[in-house]
Amino acid sequence: MSYLEDLVQRFWNYKAVRFPAAGLFEEPNQRGLRPPVFTMVAAQQNLLIDPALTGAQRRIVEAAIPRAARHRWFRSMRSSQALVQSVFGHLLAANALDSIRQVQCDLGFQPFANCGSGGSNLCLECNVTYLGEPRPTSMDIFIDGVPRVSVECKMSEQDVGNCSRPRLPPTHVEFCNGNYQLQQGRTTPCALSAIGVRYWDFVPRLFSWNVGTPPIACPLHRTYQLVRNVLAACVDSSGNLVDGIAVLMFDNRNPAWLVGGKGHTAFQQVRQSLREPHRLQMCSWQDLLAVMRRTQAHAWLTNEIQLKYGM
Repeated sequence: MSYLEDLVQRFWNYKAVRFPAAGLFEEPNQRGLRPPVFTMVAAQQNLLIDPALTGAQRRIVEAAIPRAARHRWFRSMRSSQALVQSVFGHLLAANALDSIRQVQCDLGFQPFANCGSGGSNLCLECNVTYLGEPRPTSMDIFIDGVPRVSVECKMSEQDVGNCSRPRLPPTHVEFCNGNYQLQQGRTTPCALSAIGVRYWDFVPRLFSWNVGTPPIACPLHRTYQLVRNVLAACVDSSGNLVDGIAVLMFDNRNPAWLVGGKGHTAFQQVRQSLREPHRLQMCSWQDLLAVMRRTQAHAWLTNEIQLKYGM
């Protein structure tokens, strides 16, 4: 709780320094753990944009993630998506992706080593359309190279993202009780498989989970978002397994992502179950920013991130 309290207080302090004028926020004053949330009209203000950028460069930052792809809480200062767009939008605008090639994950992988400086093979909020999902998986960052890289970016989140079906009302046709077993009159143990989602076409090929004797606790229940990212990186549009690595980027001050935390525990469950554990790695925002701070051209952005986020 102290992590969230400190983070939210920092956001309110940042608001007081950078946005003293009235009218930009849904609520002008602090209330509990609620961070500052920009109004819909002022949503763009949640991006950090270096005033020294040219007009053309500014537009690249603003367009790095289309408005239609913004998450529900993009307007909140707690939005990890706004942080992703601020950082990688600037790197794209400055043709400077080569400046982060030395960022290294916990197992030694360098996720941005194959980025061209112009960003021709990097996509933010990139949709995967071949897993049969009603709402396609959207990767925070996708790098189309060898290996393919999918980066899931977290900040203040407390878990990796759970499957939504156990949260449905028990009378809903797609409800799942969290176990991998036949239920609700379905002919497949997974509610998602029943509507054509293809996760379980590929999970047995990548993971060693033994689901041969249902019912068992579904291994995707608490690991859902990470598993989706592994599939997005490691399966191509023809259904073939390819050289791919999923990366979790996290705030190393957040207890959820440290040993014993909910997010870290789910991460380890996924990695330890992979037939090739190197396919899932992690690095922190602090690792990325430490490399960016070696380049003077990033000084404004990294200083502003320190002021706003404390990283």
